Amino acid sequence: MDAEVTTAPRRKVGRPPTGEDPRAYILKVSAKFFSERGFEGSSLTKLAAGMKMSKAFIYHYFSTKEQLIDEITLDTQIRLIDRTRRRLAESDSYAEKVRLFMVEHAEFLDENFHEMRAANYSFAGNMSEQVAVKARQNNADYLRVIVDVFNAGTAAGELVADNPPLSARAVFSLIHSLSRWYRPGSEKSAVVYANEFFGILAKGILPSDTQPRNGPAAN
Repeated sequence: MDAEVTTAPRRKVGRPPTGEDPRAYILKVSAKFFSERGFEGSSLTKLAAGMKMSKAFIYHYFSTKEQLIDEITLDTQIRLIDRTRRRLAESDSYAEKVRLFMVEHAEFLDENFHEMRAANYSFAGNMSEQVAVKARQNNADYLRVIVDVFNAGTAAGELVADNPPLSARAVFSLIHSLSRWYRPGSEKSAVVYANEFFGILAKGILPSDTQPRNGPAAN
């Protein structure tokens, strides 16, 4: 038997809680539904039942579950990029900007866990081609934020990176990995993990007197 998506104060079936924007409410609860059930295991019928809403009410705003996941993905990306840019503007230190990039991503993940998980389903091939173009551009814009930090920080001598864009992509990939295995309520918060990640990057993994060996040259 399907479990309910969320618990809420009693109300008439077919309407969101009083005072809450209907469209935003549907997106929020749908994100949790997709996060917990997966995209393939979801349907508007099951969603409506779990939300204690009529299908007609949901159809008034969204005609398909694909439309729901598309909007969740784009909205989540845009909010994350905007928050990150504003957070990085708080510091003039490039090293601190790298840390803040990771911390802001972690905080956003804690606050928007289900939205981030739902967005991952989109990138697994569950979005329309038109939205996929926008989503890929948003992802590139987000990557560009940290690439610009590494480029400027390296030029200023505050960061050390033989290949700034590649170093930025490593940070980008590392902090993104949190959403694959982290769960809210874990022993450590996402922010604690982000700061530990930064500590590893800042200190390196080799003793100070050890010279790293390069791998075999590419043919």
